[in-house]
Amino acid sequence: MRFLQPPAIVQNPNPRVPLAAVLSFRPSEPVRTRVEIADGQRRRTLEFDERQAPEKGLPILGLRPGREHELRVTIIGRSGEEKAAGQALRYRAPALPPGCGFPHDMRILRNVRERREPGTLLLSIHRIPTGRYQDWTQARADFGFAWGIIVALDEQGEVVWHYVSDSFVEGIDRLRNGNLLFHQWDFHSLDIDMLGNTVNHWCAARRPQGPAPGAIQVDTAGLHHQPEELPNGNFLIFTAEARDINGCHTDQFNLNAPRRKAAVVGDGVAEMDRRTGELLWRWSAFDHLDPTRIGYGATDHYWALRGFAEALDWTHGNGASYDARDDSVVISLRHQDALI
Repeated sequence: MRFLQPPAIVQNPNPRVPLAAVLSFRPSEPVRTRVEIADGQRRRTLEFDERQAPEKGLPILGLRPGREHELRVTIIGRSGEEKAAGQALRYRAPALPPGCGFPHDMRILRNVRERREPGTLLLSIHRIPTGRYQDWTQARADFGFAWGIIVALDEQGEVVWHYVSDSFVEGIDRLRNGNLLFHQWDFHSLDIDMLGNTVNHWCAARRPQGPAPGAIQVDTAGLHHQPEELPNGNFLIFTAEARDINGCHTDQFNLNAPRRKAAVVGDGVAEMDRRTGELLWRWSAFDHLDPTRIGYGATDHYWALRGFAEALDWTHGNGASYDARDDSVVISLRHQDALI
């Protein structure tokens, strides 16, 4: 067992995940790989099995920005024999983006490590203009919603990975295969690997902006907020639809104000086939709740910014979660002040 081509490391070629790197080499036979990484403050080990072929590239994650890392590579054959590469590799991870391309003043006020889950913490970070939605100009809306990042913090609270999106990122779920599933503001849903490469891409077929070329089309007007991988491998998703409703309130603070017919956006949840985008089961708030029941925020221009002109924000679903104990789904509808 030997190295036919010595280890080499390069920055991830996908600019959406600049902190990751790719390690490659060619062994004389199928091997497992152990990579020991030191950055002057901590040491850790990454392990890869035979299914991850080093000649195709191994993802090196968890690098600290702007810091030089030493990597020592060892291969392990099927007999258990080990062979270390002749010399260590040195790699300096790039610094975090300057300016408003990254939130540089992130502070963790309290980090009780024994009370948090192990590993990295994923955050979806947004740029949000001040004021209510109806006060925003289109330029302010674009500043907030035509950009987003997912950030991973290690147990010390340091940034060790981030993904740059061209749209506001909503809910995130870590899939069992290690990929990430998330929704975007423009009604897209993405399945990406940890190098930022798109594995699957779905889009709301009836979104106001029209269907997206190349995406799997999903029969809904909106995909948003919190996705979740179900035990059967399909996805629990939030959907949105607009309907014209008579007798809608025109003022969220004065319930005696005149009522009118208005476009109303209501939320639903569905089970989506991850391969085809087909909705195998769905639930709609329109079928179960009073669409004229108003809550604070309902007359804000939230859905107008997302392409539904002058639509009322009736339910504003924020979260859905599957409970395998009784095969149920719990839904949070913010503007109805309700859990269902």
